Amino acid sequence: MRSTVRLVAATAMTLWVVVGCGGSGGPGGGGDGGGIPKGKGVLRGQVVIFGYEDLPVGDVVVQAKQGATVVKTTTVVNSRFELILDPGTYTVTVVPPEGFALPSGGEQIVATVVEGVVTTLPEAFVLFEEADLPPSPP
Repeated sequence: MRSTVRLVAATAMTLWVVVGCGGSGGPGGGGDGGGIPKGKGVLRGQVVIFGYEDLPVGDVVVQAKQGATVVKTTTVVNSRFELILDPGTYTVTVVPPEGFALPSGGEQIVATVVEGVVTTLPEAFVLFEEADLPPSPP
């Protein structure tokens, strides 16, 4: 059992390193020396499952909307996401995977992206299994 856990942890770490170091021009690495592209800012955040906050959540769709502009990405192996955006104020939402939902009031976070700055959302989006979703307040 321990060797299986080590293998899974090592595989997850390898995937994180590969995902975290790739790209061109994005924060954290790239063929052009890395950094934030000129005229852009970065928005980072995390999606977790209630009661399983340490369990990695990948492939959850995250959207940032500003007016008619919608930019989408997905979470990676470590439950985190990153969007490279034009400066401005965005409404960030998560599209819950089948069988999951967001609690009332936890559906969106408004964030301001500043040119040349990495902005991290102050809290994670928390997914609930639909059966465990708390009741909506009256």
